[in-house]
Amino acid sequence: MILCRPAPGVLGFHEIPSPLAEILRKVPRLNESLSERAEARFFPEPSDEDQLSRDWKAHVQPGLQELFLDARGTVSADLKAMKEIEGEWSLDFPERHIPAWLNALNQARLALAETHGFSEKELSSRRPPPLDSPRDHARLEIDFLAAIQEWLVSIIEEE
Repeated sequence: MILCRPAPGVLGFHEIPSPLAEILRKVPRLNESLSERAEARFFPEPSDEDQLSRDWKAHVQPGLQELFLDARGTVSADLKAMKEIEGEWSLDFPERHIPAWLNALNQARLALAETHGFSEKELSSRRPPPLDSPRDHARLEIDFLAAIQEWLVSIIEEE
């Protein structure tokens, strides 16, 4: 997969193999039906104090949910432009969508990590998973999405 800038203000993923294109297509949907564990990770209770928790749920959590939904919507719309070219996929999207992509990629990674019960130690390991189970495949997806996030952050840091 080639990460590029095909034009000013445009970012691209080119020559994407089909399995990686499928991982990208799943990004906006990975946060749709969260496990209880994942839900707690996305929307942690700020305090044991009842009033503070009620205020958080009433005033902060809805804004976070809207932010998350907007980011996934932007990424979903961008992904609709993905095109197949000679058996590989290509996607270009506006550079101004970087914040939405970072948000949606992070949501997807957190959802995968919580759904499959990964520890911080496992996720920080540089050893590639053996790919013997669905959990191993989830780890590979997490690592792939993290690599895309790193590239997007490097774009921001260049400016």
